[in-house]
Amino acid sequence: MNQKSWLINLSLLKTHPAYRAVFIARFISILSLGLLGVAVPVQIQMLTHSSWLVGLSSP
Repeated sequence: MNQKSWLINLSLLKTHPAYRAVFIARFISILSLGLLGVAVPVQIQMLTHSSWLVGLSSP
């Protein structure tokens, strides 16, 4: 298998503005959900000092 087959083809991002917009929106969405998954338990721990409530807030 050649090296080029392992790389992600990002040429569509350069040529199709609509695809680029969807790609950027999806990237921001995934990043935001990751930050939210950390921020909510940290805030609950800071407000309540309860590991039990932190456990309830996490999936």
